[in-house]
Amino acid sequence: MNNNETIAKLNEALSKLITAYEKLQEENNVLNNQVEKLTLEKSSLIKEKESLEEDLSKYEDVNTQQNNNINSMLGKIESLLGHDKKSDTKPSNEQQNNNYNDFINDVPQEETQNKSENNNSSGKLDLNRMASLLNGLNK
Repeated sequence: MNNNETIAKLNEALSKLITAYEKLQEENNVLNNQVEKLTLEKSSLIKEKESLEEDLSKYEDVNTQQNNNINSMLGKIESLLGHDKKSDTKPSNEQQNNNYNDFINDVPQEETQNKSENNNSSGKLDLNRMASLLNGLNK
């Protein structure tokens, strides 16, 4: 092998190395872009997670407040109905459900049905009366 052949082979190997390096550089750029996109996505997801956690916290606060209001109302209703409170301690969720069920069971079903029927029938009379008055005005 002479110098020209050696130089030609070295030149060919060098051009292959340069081509391979350029391909690797392109792949590196693509990977860097993907990493950048994933980093932006990650920060977006973190912000969304924080927002959802804040919403959950607000929901839990509202839920707790509503439970406290319901318990307060039930306590007032029980005191109005003459029921004795067993203790001043806050009842557990199971006790709250039993209190609500006891309250519902204490209200006579017939009484509530009669009241709703009276309201409906009186509403019908009023509607009929109003219709007849309107008919009288139109004549």
